[in-house]
Amino acid sequence: MGHMNRASFLGLCYSDIFDYPLTKEELKKWGIKELRSKVEDYPRVGIKELRSKYRYQDGFYFLSGREKIIALRQKRAEISQKKLVLGEKIAGILQRIPFIKLIAVTGALAMKNSDDKDDIDLLIITQKNRVWLTRVLAVLILEILGKRRRPNDESFGNKICLNMFLDEDNFKIPSLERNLYAAHEVIQVRPIYNREQTYEKFLKQNSWVDGYLPRVRDKSIKYEKASIKQNNSFLDLVEVICYKLQYVYMKSKITRETVEKNRLLFHPRDTGKIVLEKFEKRV
Repeated sequence: MGHMNRASFLGLCYSDIFDYPLTKEELKKWGIKELRSKVEDYPRVGIKELRSKYRYQDGFYFLSGREKIIALRQKRAEISQKKLVLGEKIAGILQRIPFIKLIAVTGALAMKNSDDKDDIDLLIITQKNRVWLTRVLAVLILEILGKRRRPNDESFGNKICLNMFLDEDNFKIPSLERNLYAAHEVIQVRPIYNREQTYEKFLKQNSWVDGYLPRVRDKSIKYEKASIKQNNSFLDLVEVICYKLQYVYMKSKITRETVEKNRLLFHPRDTGKIVLEKFEKRV
């Protein structure tokens, strides 16, 4: 077992929140840049002191006393692979919607760290001003297939959760929403369907993640600018109608979800705050 630097140790603390031990290569990759803010204002710990706080076994690094998460990661990897196969099949159907430019798996499944009970979270990026029309079509398809996770479902292990819709002009995370958790969520996105290099543009537009995770994003990414498409006044009208009807239906149910004309984030609880508080305790 080699010595670990502080950036790698912080990355290990973060992954431990999700019961996810790291290989040597992952330890380097997911190293966290030291920051000073309310949540990440962790105390300085010397390199010698760090050695007592982690262990190495069976090819994985983990925090001391957390040996059991090695088997858990391996078990979840097998479960996740089956879910990814299902996600790819569903994406193969959804990609027939002409306005979709990217379908990607997010969250635990993107890291192959899902339990049996976890649903399949999908991020969908659409053409400009086609978020709400695309959502109508995507929801309809999943309902027909019987694969849509509904808000009141008690069992949803193999259901699809369409929890994020962005259009191609609105996939840069706003400044006020940027933090270590958001950086992880952006960089963990696993594309299934990618048209016109939308995934590459997504990473490029969110280059701010380098300030938290400097070794993860491929900084050599290049892409060609897409040709400007003609506006379709009829579809623009349909989009407005879809937006107004869905918004009226959702309005009374909105808690902390983001519901905008070109951006939908269906996250009813502040997972980022919970994760960052756990991170603070570990470090």
